[in-house]
Amino acid sequence: MGQYYHPINIDTQEFIYSHDFGNGLKLMEHSYMQNNFVQAVVKLLSPKGQWHKSRFVWAGDYMDGALFCPEGTPKKDKDNYDITLYSIVEKNVVEENSTAFLETLPKAGSYLTNHTKKICLNLKKEDAEGVKWDEEAWTIHPLPLLTCSGNGRGGGDYHGNHMGIVGCWAGDVISVEYKKIDGYKLVAPVGFIEGDEEDDLPKQNEYNTIHKSEKEIEAEKEKAKKQAIKDAKKAKLQAEKDAKEAEKQAVIETEKEKTVEANRPTINRMKEIYPTI
Repeated sequence: MGQYYHPINIDTQEFIYSHDFGNGLKLMEHSYMQNNFVQAVVKLLSPKGQWHKSRFVWAGDYMDGALFCPEGTPKKDKDNYDITLYSIVEKNVVEENSTAFLETLPKAGSYLTNHTKKICLNLKKEDAEGVKWDEEAWTIHPLPLLTCSGNGRGGGDYHGNHMGIVGCWAGDVISVEYKKIDGYKLVAPVGFIEGDEEDDLPKQNEYNTIHKSEKEIEAEKEKAKKQAIKDAKKAKLQAEKDAKEAEKQAVIETEKEKTVEANRPTINRMKEIYPTI
């Protein structure tokens, strides 16, 4: 069966409804760059938008039970059906008049930003295939695919390249900024293409890794530097201790040899008197 999706602000439990924008509910019925429904979500996540810097998920109705739901939500209802975020927010639709709603939204940002992982993606750049995202209407938009939950469990889901990063931003704090945030890593554009399922491990590592800010990196370098100095001092003290111990042992061995040499005449005389010694 087909799987339906809502883009949901996890913090406020709100969503917007694709049918209000003349779009289908299935993931690949609306996940494109110039799609008005996706653009509405982009604007909600932009500065001055109601969802700016919110925990966010493009939630499927086959997603895991209780995932991203309020604390204490059971995974199953009394009839043993999954209780999903998709199902519990049904009454919290943001707006029904799409035209009027879009007019109230701020200008859309250009940098899809993950504040949890400190990563941003320039939506104005060309993808790996050289297609300009902001000019090609049927180019797949990365926001729904990176943040979706439940993909692969129903009809209309995405199947194509870069499957390893589909959904890897679900539940993270997301926004679409006007410029790159200092200290955040600018990742390479991703060109999602439906068809044969292929994966790109470097792309997975790039999008799944929690990147550190420049400030965090500098702090870690300073910490490592201090640790290196501490380790060097410790090693020096240990070397000095070992040298003293070696010197002590050398003195002991020398004294032993002196004692033996001093007693050698007596030992030789005893051997003469007692040949068996």
